[in-house]
Amino acid sequence: MSSKCNFGITGITDAINSGIIADTVTITATTAVIDTTVGTTAVIIATTLAQL
Repeated sequence: MSSKCNFGITGITDAINSGIIADTVTITATTAVIDTTVGTTAVIIATTLAQL
């Protein structure tokens, strides 16, 4: 009985950890996209200014 209870708690913990990992991956991917966008925008602005 107690082992079943522990398994339930472990399952919940695993689910929470999986959620945290998924969130972290999503945040990391989003940050990378933002960094790329900012970098590209900076290059475009620099190129535009250089042409003026």
